Amino acid sequence: KWFDIVSANGGSNNANTTQDRTYYYEVFPSNSLELGLWMESERMLHPIINQIGVDTQNEVVKEEKRQRVDNAPYGKI
Repeated sequence: KWFDIVSANGGSNNANTTQDRTYYYEVFPSNSLELGLWMESERMLHPIINQIGVDTQNEVVKEEKRQRVDNAPYGKI
């Protein structure tokens, strides 16, 4: 539902992962700033952390590692 609300209001979602964190963010047009701030405040006030969400995010991080680290034959050169 979250992604539907963001996209219906002209926004987009994305994330990036490093060795010690995953960063999630939304980009909204300026006329939807209030909605974006409200959504984030609600998300932080009422977090839902369950096993299915943790398992899903673990798989996302593992896939990022496979793509970015394990599949980098020349390292960072």
